[in-house]
Amino acid sequence: MTTKNSNNNSNSADNVENAQSNLVAGQTGDTSESCPSNRPRRPYRGGPYRNETPSRSTLWRRSRRPGPGQRGADRRPRRRGPEHGNWVHGQAQTRNMGSPEYTAWQEGVHTRCNFRCVLTGETTDLVCHHLNGWNVAPEERYLVANGVVLTRTVHNQFHRIFGAGNNTLGQFIEFVNNYYNGQCSITLDGNHDPSLTTEYFMNARATRAQKLGN
Repeated sequence: MTTKNSNNNSNSADNVENAQSNLVAGQTGDTSESCPSNRPRRPYRGGPYRNETPSRSTLWRRSRRPGPGQRGADRRPRRRGPEHGNWVHGQAQTRNMGSPEYTAWQEGVHTRCNFRCVLTGETTDLVCHHLNGWNVAPEERYLVANGVVLTRTVHNQFHRIFGAGNNTLGQFIEFVNNYYNGQCSITLDGNHDPSLTTEYFMNARATRAQKLGN
C-alpha cells in the first residue's frame, strides 16, 4: 500500500514539474520542439491542407487573367493607331478641344444659333457640329459660320447615317431635307453676320477674365 501511494505521489510530482517547465519555456522563448507552442502548424485556408496539383477550375481562371498589353476576360490586345475604331488618319490629334480658340468657336456657334438646336429647338444637351468636317476644310475649323448647334441625339443620328469624318455642308443639307422637312432655324449658305468671329469671342472672354481678376 505504501509503495502504491509513493508511486502516485511521484507521478503527480513529475506532472507538476513538466507543467512548470512548459510554462517556463513559453515565458522564456524556448524554441525546442518539446514546447507545444513551437510545434509546426499546417496552413489552414478554409479546408484541409492538400499538397497536390491545382484543380482544373483554378487553372482555367488563371489562364483568363490578362497579360501585359491586354485587358478584359477575352484577352484581346489593345487597339492603337490605325487599328483603333476612332482613328481618323491622325487628324484627331490636332483637335485640342480645351484650347481658347476652340472654346471661343463653340461660344460663337452657340450665339449664332441662339443657344438652341437648329432642327428641334431644344435647349439642353447641345453640341457643336462642323458643317464642313475638321479634316475636309482645315481653313474653316474655327469659322463660326461653319458650325451649327444640335442636340446630342440629332448629332449622333447624322453621323450614323453619313459617318464620322469627311463630312460636308451638302451632307447636312441632305440630312435636313430628308429627316426634318428642310426646316432649319438658320441660313446654312449665303451671307452671315461678319461680327461673329472666333477672334471676337476670344477677346470678349479675355476681357471678362480681366474684369473678374480685378
